[in-house]
Amino acid sequence: MTLETWSQGLLLVGGAILIAAWLGTAFVKDRQFERWLYWFGSLLGGALIALSVAGRGWKVVIMAAATIAFVAVLQAYFTTPYIRIRGRNHAFSMQDSAPDSSDINTDEPPSVPPRDSYPGRVTAPKAWWLFVVIIAFFGLGGALAGWSAKTLPAAGIICLAALACGIDDATRKLPKARGQHVQATMAAALSISMAFLPPVLYLIGYRIGTVRPMGYGLRDPVARHYAHEDDDDE
Repeated sequence: MTLETWSQGLLLVGGAILIAAWLGTAFVKDRQFERWLYWFGSLLGGALIALSVAGRGWKVVIMAAATIAFVAVLQAYFTTPYIRIRGRNHAFSMQDSAPDSSDINTDEPPSVPPRDSYPGRVTAPKAWWLFVVIIAFFGLGGALAGWSAKTLPAAGIICLAALACGIDDATRKLPKARGQHVQATMAAALSISMAFLPPVLYLIGYRIGTVRPMGYGLRDPVARHYAHEDDDDE
């Protein structure tokens, strides 16, 4: 066999193992086995894919392995409960961060999501740090690449999202930026290449939501847990 044949074979086998492991977790009901399948498949499949480019030098191998590891960890954090350190799950959503069923005390009542959490059971601090990253990526990217027909749509989406977030926060009677002042300040500063439109539109949206509440915040089940607090404030 030639080196090219070995390379293609390792790439196909590694890719098949990686995809099979990631997709296979959907058919497994035991969370511990899900984790094992995901990380073992990611490790083995990623190693084979990285070795498939060994003919291009070890620097390329390391870069390929680092890229696959980054994607595997990022996907695990944002979509799964597979990152478990010292008996605690670490994930973006509260649902995936919750303890395993074997660790849950059945005598305790189920927890109620915080009032300032976002749909999908995402805490306000995590959501706002994500907003900072998104604005930094697209804002700095647009500034470096230059605003054009290819980059302006992303800025437009961010501006519309800021307006909608402002309306939603005011509708739910939450403080500006849901109290995440550090992240909000950083996001505003990073929006300089967008002429500070995202923070301005957020404030306009917040004013609109204050005067005329609207949207999902009026019927969100999470918000209804605190209906009596709103009644007391009136």
